[in-house]
Amino acid sequence: MSFTTGQLVKYVHGNLLGDSEVCCIGAEIDSRRQLAGKVFFALKGEQTDGHDFVQSAVENGCAAIVAERFCAANVPVVVVEDAKNALFQLAVARRNEMQFDAVIAVTGSVGKTTTKDILACLLGEKVAASMDSFNNDLGVPLTILDAEHADYLVAEIGANAIGEIEPLASLARPDIAIITSIEKAHLEGFGDMETVLREKGKLLQAVPASGFVIVPDSIDVSSLAISASIVRVGMSDSADVQLK
Repeated sequence: MSFTTGQLVKYVHGNLLGDSEVCCIGAEIDSRRQLAGKVFFALKGEQTDGHDFVQSAVENGCAAIVAERFCAANVPVVVVEDAKNALFQLAVARRNEMQFDAVIAVTGSVGKTTTKDILACLLGEKVAASMDSFNNDLGVPLTILDAEHADYLVAEIGANAIGEIEPLASLARPDIAIITSIEKAHLEGFGDMETVLREKGKLLQAVPASGFVIVPDSIDVSSLAISASIVRVGMSDSADVQLK
């Protein structure tokens, strides 16, 4: 399902320079990738500035540019105050218009990418899944924007600090959420494992009562306000799904 540059400018609250009827599908932040039909977001990084690669993006087939200043290009340009925020806004708008058979979100200290890849393989051809470990405030929006024609979405969601999971969970709106493990990872941002669980648990709390969450039976999630059904997986006799 495509959208026009006229819709794009409304989604990201920008100013359009060029044709408002150009059709777009998906988004990209790397000008070196295949960009046919996609919107290229010129993001400013610590080492590089996406505005310097606009011409490369055009040559690789992008349908439009979202930038923080005017760029000379033979495709429509939407000028915004913050290109990174605009990418997130576009993902929110498109997610609100997408209908999936199921959205599965995977988090945890280790094993996220492997679990996500296994699920994507099992779900068949009409599935969109995070590329590599695209699990942050850039990767999750890009994953959603790449899922226009998918029946299933498998999103990897990560965090290095407190407060990162909740907006990504609200964006993905999962029907099913999985915690792979809780380990001593990124403690410089979390402090202790209890805080890690509370942060990762924000994903489980985003699942509606009609959905379900899958957790290792070794993790106690009783302190989390989870409305969905809980499925515990492990080797103990108390596990709902017992590994033998």
